[in-house]
Amino acid sequence: MDFSSRFSSEMMKSPSLSYNEELISRSASPISPLDFSVGIVATSLTLCYITPLSIFLTLTYNADFIFRATMEQLKALFDQGGFILVVQAVLIIISLAIFLERYYFYYSSQFDMHEFLHGIQNNVRNNKIVVAVSICDGKKSPVSSVVRSVILHADKGEAAIRIAADETAMTELPKLKRGLKLLACIGNITPMLGLLGTLVAIYKIFEQIEAGGRFIETTAVAGSVKEALITTLFGLISAMLVHLCSFVLSAKVESIVLDMEKACAEMTHFFLMRKLTANEAQEEQAPQPEKAND
Repeated sequence: MDFSSRFSSEMMKSPSLSYNEELISRSASPISPLDFSVGIVATSLTLCYITPLSIFLTLTYNADFIFRATMEQLKALFDQGGFILVVQAVLIIISLAIFLERYYFYYSSQFDMHEFLHGIQNNVRNNKIVVAVSICDGKKSPVSSVVRSVILHADKGEAAIRIAADETAMTELPKLKRGLKLLACIGNITPMLGLLGTLVAIYKIFEQIEAGGRFIETTAVAGSVKEALITTLFGLISAMLVHLCSFVLSAKVESIVLDMEKACAEMTHFFLMRKLTANEAQEEQAPQPEKAND
């Protein structure tokens, strides 16, 4: 037997091949449910806790550096943008404050109207009018105010109910729309301020060109060109954000007004049907006149 045949026979008999075959057989075997569960838990812990914790520790450790770098960049930006950019930033801050305040007010004014009206109607059926009114007073919402006015004028007829509900709605609408006109005004002003900043920067460019004579370096007017671009860009971005906030708040107002109309209609129908049922019950209980005998 030659050397190659002897070597191949020895390799087939070697324990390393049997070990490799054992590894291949283990890898080909299915994963046990316990190992799979442990792997899922370890991955979830890594994604949910370890990674956010490392990011938080990194940001906390470098918080001072990040804050100083951000302040330096903002200072350089406002130096390049000039006074117009400062005015635009102030308007954006005012818009953000209006949006947060209004959104919180609208969010706190909305609740489960069907459950609320069901509870009011149950109290009215049990002749607990004071309890129903106190529930409306505790909600502090335009919908509850309309329902309260309907309850208080329920015994005066349909016309009085609708008039009282309309008066309450007219009182609540200015509260709902407070700040929206100012938000829309800011959304219209900010791009105009950006255009104004552009015109001021272009005026500075021409002044520098006039003072420099025939030959003037481009770096001499680069700051004014950047100022023009910054104010215009910031004005357009600010206008888009403010209009988006105004759209979200307007949608909330429309939703609340629709809830007010639904609540008014449902409670008016409830009291009219209650009154009609009471009249029919009284007619049934009333003694019928006896027919005269011939």
